[in-house]
Amino acid sequence: MFQFEQVSGHVFRREGARGPVWYAKYRLADGQQVQKRIGPAWTQRGRPADGYFTKRSAEGWLRELLEQARQGLIVRTGVLFEDAAAEWLRYAEEDRACKPTTMRDYRASVRCRMILFFGGMTIEQVTPQAIEVWRSGLSCLSSRSKNKLLTMLNGIFRRACRVYGLPTNPVSGVERLRETKKIDLEVLEPEEVWALVRAAADEQDAAIYLTRDRPMLALLGDDHLPAEVKQPRPQPAHRLIAVVQGVLAALALRVAQRRVEWLTTVRSGDGSEASSCTCCRVPAA
Repeated sequence: MFQFEQVSGHVFRREGARGPVWYAKYRLADGQQVQKRIGPAWTQRGRPADGYFTKRSAEGWLRELLEQARQGLIVRTGVLFEDAAAEWLRYAEEDRACKPTTMRDYRASVRCRMILFFGGMTIEQVTPQAIEVWRSGLSCLSSRSKNKLLTMLNGIFRRACRVYGLPTNPVSGVERLRETKKIDLEVLEPEEVWALVRAAADEQDAAIYLTRDRPMLALLGDDHLPAEVKQPRPQPAHRLIAVVQGVLAALALRVAQRRVEWLTTVRSGDGSEASSCTCCRVPAA
C-alpha cells in the first residue's frame, strides 16, 4: 500500500504555440503519475496578470495540490460519468426498488439531459463550475425542473463516492435555484357552472361540483344559488353535510321541473327541447 509520504512532484515550463506554459508533474498516494497544465507563464516584469503564473506561483499551486493529495482528497478513479450514472440507475432499480415510472423518468433524464454534456468525462473531471455551465444551458426548463435534475445528479455522485472512492461530491458546491409558484386560475361564469352541474353523471356528483371546498358556491353568488343552499360566508366542516343536502334537494326539484318541461314539449310535438337536454333525457321506449 502506498503511503502519503510518497506524494511528490515538480513544476516545469514548456514552450507552447501561444507562448510559454507552466506544467506540473506529480505522483499520487496510489502511485499514479500525473502531468497537468497549470497555466501560461508570466515573462514580463511586475505583477503577473490574472491567469498567468510565475515559477513561484506555479510552485505554490503545486504545493496546495500535493497537500490535498496527502489528505486523500485527490483520487484518479478513471470512471466515466456514464458508467457512474449506469451504476446509480442499477442501484435505484434493484436496491431501492423504485417504481417503473420513476425509473423511466430517471433514464430519460440521464440520457437526454446529462450524458449529452458530461459524457466522455471522468467523474473527477466534473467540477461545480462544470455543473453550473451545464445547468445554465438548460434554458428551456423551469427552475423546478432544473432542481429536480440537480437532485438526480447529486444521487449519481453520492453513489460514486461510495462505490468508486470519489473524495468529494461536486454537486454539494452548487446552490439550488429559487422556485416560483405559479397559480393559473380559470374562472367560470355562473352559466358555465350550471352547465357543469347539468352534465354531471348523477345528482351527487353535481352537488360535489357545487360544494367541494366551496369555490363554486362563492363563484355563483346569492343571485344564482337556490334559496336552500345560500350561505352568506364559509361554514365550518360540520355544516358541509347540511349544505350538500340542501343542494341535493334543490337539484332534485330542478330535475323534476325539467322533466315536466320535457314531457310538456313532447306532448306539444316539438322535440327540440328534448334533444338538447342531457341531464333529464328519458331513453326511448
